[in-house]
Amino acid sequence: IEDTNASDANIYYKDGNLCVKSEEEMALNIYTVSGVLAGHVVIPAGTSELPYPLAKGIYVIEHKVANNKGFSKILVP
Repeated sequence: IEDTNASDANIYYKDGNLCVKSEEEMALNIYTVSGVLAGHVVIPAGTSELPYPLAKGIYVIEHKVANNKGFSKILVP
């Protein structure tokens, strides 16, 4: 899966937190690599660190801003 950005968002996972840096509010859908929806969250503009417990693995993040969407991958060690 290739990363594509709907905006200049930076999405990563650190110390049990889902970290997002974005200039705009965005909706995130979090999927396991098998395609199961693991969660949904709306992130305000700016920098956010949300406590978000995820099992170890690789996840695909679908991020939506207005009518644009993109995809990112994160690794949960």
